[in-house]
Amino acid sequence: MNSQLTSIPSLLEIQEAVFSINPDKAPGLDGFSAGFYQSFWDIIGLDVSNDIKLFFEISNLSSRLNETHIRMIPKIASPRRVSEYRPIAFCTVHYKIIAKILTRRL
Repeated sequence: MNSQLTSIPSLLEIQEAVFSINPDKAPGLDGFSAGFYQSFWDIIGLDVSNDIKLFFEISNLSSRLNETHIRMIPKIASPRRVSEYRPIAFCTVHYKIIAKILTRRL
């Protein structure tokens, strides 16, 4: 079961993960959204796929790709309590692709 979970993904599996991410979700810290990856997949797809495969080969994700920032977005005008905010996470698309692959395999 573990070997299936950690096996190196195919190009098709990576592409399916990329295109299953909502293109309008919050971008990563680099400013790129999943919509960018989807729009320019024919140009960047092979490089992105090689990065994702490398993660599965060496089990190490660059600290820059692993950074996530949490921001609190107000639900109402002039919030006064923490419950009046909603958290939003800014993760890199590479991180989201890896997470998609792993969750689909689970």
